[in-house]
Amino acid sequence: MLVTEIALGNRYKSLRIFLILLGVAMSCLFLLAANPGYFNHDELQRADYVKQSGLLQHLIDQLGLYQGDTFGTPLRPLGFLILGGLAYFMDSYPSLVHVFAILVHVTVAYVFFSIMTQFRVAEGLALLVAIMFVVNPLSMLATGWTAAVMDQWYLLFGLLTLLFADRYVRQSQSIGNVAGVFLFSALAVLTKETAIILPGLIIVLWAAEPRLVKQKAFWIALSAWVAPVAVYLAYRLPAIATSLGSPAVVAYKPSLVNIPENIAVYFSYPFLFSLGEIGNWVFVDGGYIAFFFCFHLALVALIYALFGARLTFAYIALYFMLLGPVLLLPGKGGHYMYGSSLVLSAGITCVCYYGWSKHLAYRVFSVLGIALLLLHSIVLQKFIYGIGFCMDRAMTTAASVYLSNG
Repeated sequence: MLVTEIALGNRYKSLRIFLILLGVAMSCLFLLAANPGYFNHDELQRADYVKQSGLLQHLIDQLGLYQGDTFGTPLRPLGFLILGGLAYFMDSYPSLVHVFAILVHVTVAYVFFSIMTQFRVAEGLALLVAIMFVVNPLSMLATGWTAAVMDQWYLLFGLLTLLFADRYVRQSQSIGNVAGVFLFSALAVLTKETAIILPGLIIVLWAAEPRLVKQKAFWIALSAWVAPVAVYLAYRLPAIATSLGSPAVVAYKPSLVNIPENIAVYFSYPFLFSLGEIGNWVFVDGGYIAFFFCFHLALVALIYALFGARLTFAYIALYFMLLGPVLLLPGKGGHYMYGSSLVLSAGITCVCYYGWSKHLAYRVFSVLGIALLLLHSIVLQKFIYGIGFCMDRAMTTAASVYLSNG
């Protein structure tokens, strides 16, 4: 009887947390939910394909694996399967598509909350971090732009991989837990190529308990995580080799030369509250970028003052690791920062939570930092909604012209 009551209590608590996160999302992201469009050529081509071939044929087609001629040619069978399912509703029910993205976003936030509590973070603090993630500006593009839902899904699978890896290493070294690591790692890499960097999330275990690195279970979990990534990279090796040597794939041609600029822009972007899509950074005065880069460095300094070198290293490593491959690319995209949003949310919320009572400097920085993030979130939502509204009006007008001219 007691066990049943505890189980029911845990389920009620889980449901309550999920509903709180959902309530925050629907209240604060209403511009994303109400968006009448914001579908670019990626989604529109997919929607046309589904209309022409049918949803079932589209789903069947995703079962085929193609190496591609270059690494820039995406191999995302699971990601495209999800996008195809959403494309079915884009024409008649665009808001349904956007609400679905918000639900996935809330699910990621809930799994993030579960991981934090599994790492013995106080529930109140874990909930605040999850709420900060829900409204974080770095999560807006991946949530508001339907083609970027793959960024949500691959990270969701990555977090589930971490959840099972931690259970295997610190709780129960069962075959079920290690199988969960392998399964979700495979699902992540089949959703989006960027998942090749996700085994680096094992840093979280090291940051929590450095002694775990000496345990056999740690390396077994890491091996199960890396195995699907290794198979994927081996399969795509010819395409990767072509990308490195071909001038025809300039948009996705990696180069070390791009790293310094990308670090500067991606690190300052969260607090650049007036900037919409990150690709428009070229129109921003360099002084602003330098100022907000230093502002983010101040956050890192406060993390160091409160938590020491190990957690500061984990913050910086995870923030840029989750941007991993795209740091090498010449182009920039706000949706790439969905994973870094988790790290930023944890960092600034913990500085506010633990530093508030210590010194006035912590309180001033916390208020200013969170205000900048929330303002940036609103600016990004208006930016996304404005483009979606414009696209919807343009497409409706074009259809009317065609009909009126017979």
